[in-house]
Amino acid sequence: MTTSEETTTIPAQRADGVGEALLEVRGLRVVFDGFVAISGIDFTVKRGELRFLIGPNGAGKTTLVDVITGLTKPAAGSVRFAGTELVGRREYRIVKLGIGRTFQTATVFEDLTVLENIDLAASFRIPVPKLFLRRKGISDPVAQVLETTQLAELADRKAGILSHGQRQWLEIGMLLAQDPQLLLLDEPVAGMTKDERERTGVLLQQIAEERTVVVIEHDMEFLRRFASVVTVLHEGKVLTEGTVAEVQADPRVQEVYLGRKKEDDESGGAAAAALGLEVTP
Repeated sequence: MTTSEETTTIPAQRADGVGEALLEVRGLRVVFDGFVAISGIDFTVKRGELRFLIGPNGAGKTTLVDVITGLTKPAAGSVRFAGTELVGRREYRIVKLGIGRTFQTATVFEDLTVLENIDLAASFRIPVPKLFLRRKGISDPVAQVLETTQLAELADRKAGILSHGQRQWLEIGMLLAQDPQLLLLDEPVAGMTKDERERTGVLLQQIAEERTVVVIEHDMEFLRRFASVVTVLHEGKVLTEGTVAEVQADPRVQEVYLGRKKEDDESGGAAAAALGLEVTP
């Protein structure tokens, strides 16, 4: 297993590379004080995918992303990104390789404007000596991010007064400004209005035309509307994966969301109904 901290350059994604494996997780195992949070996960994401990751609370979704981004060290297993081993690398090294992540609560600089937040995020791509040679005005990459996220009209507004949905779009924009190949988004539409969720889904589809996106999500209506490939985690393992229709038809998914103990989890019935599973009284 490669654990070198030396800088590695990941080849830029090519249009004809769509469909090739970008992220490969094999035999992943994570243990916290004797509790097995992840048990032997194998997980592959192809270039250009908009992959949704779902499962009950405690299924291991966030822990999996924590391992990919270097926040959590696994007890065993391999995580390869474009052929480069990530296990053993520090978080900032993984970011530089081309992986960006959001958390459930948007993290932005509230006292800075939308433009300043995105410009600051973009600066992480620039070698320190060149920071002092930057031209005044909005750079082309920053302008493109503002256009993509539809935040151009809010460029001079302080982030602290943005709506919840706008803050989420700003955080996604800050990731895009760092030019990642892979975006890992944790519940990006939580707390959004219906219109904001729709706009976010369209944004993610647009991003996936040039990059790869993995979304942890509990909003099943959103998943049904925008997911192409879904991976279901349960008790630290991959339960199944496939299209929304295939996942709906899988009896194991029905058992997880509609099992005999569904009365013990009120959210389970609601999630099952949203996923299109038949809920019986």
